[in-house]
Amino acid sequence: PTLEDLRPGASAVAYRMLGSVSEAEDIVQEALLRTHLRLRQGERIESPRAFVSAVVTRMWIDVACLASPEGYGLATVSQTWDELIARARQLGISGDAVDAYGMAHDSPQLTAPELCRYHACVPCPRELALPAPLFHARIPAGRYAVFGYAGAVAEVESFYRRIYAEWFPRASVAPDDFTVIDHYVNDAPVAGSIDFEIWIKLRGRTADSAS
Repeated sequence: PTLEDLRPGASAVAYRMLGSVSEAEDIVQEALLRTHLRLRQGERIESPRAFVSAVVTRMWIDVACLASPEGYGLATVSQTWDELIARARQLGISGDAVDAYGMAHDSPQLTAPELCRYHACVPCPRELALPAPLFHARIPAGRYAVFGYAGAVAEVESFYRRIYAEWFPRASVAPDDFTVIDHYVNDAPVAGSIDFEIWIKLRGRTADSAS
């Protein structure tokens, strides 16, 4: 089936969850975009309908998080992930394969990298009591722009700048205020390279944001 063939079934699932046609349309559009990205990257999806429905039902994600104690430093972030994954496995919320989400709350262009707030997160039931220093957070439902990146870790910041300097000015949407999310395809950088997705929550472009 084509991606458009998948839309009606996904829309029905989204509407049952949200009760809003407009919100359902946004979520389905994002689910289809993610499916397109995975297919373009060469991933084999056995059942596209099931895959899209699964993406729709996971469009908001409750997560357990651990804060990096020293901002965006690669060594500190890596240590934060190691600790979070170990704790998550002890709690039974992560197995060998880890669905990993990084929340980068501050721009290193405006805040010193060591002072930037970074949270490493994994999916977690909202009702599960988390021992400190873990805490609950939620990745909200909505429409996201998803950018795939595979390349040198040293070039990630430049890739981010191109998104905001080149892609958004030409787009009919603007970035929302919610934190940018990194969704890691592989567990960690390998030989100085990384493969991950950048999720940026969107809102409609207003006259102010278009200027």
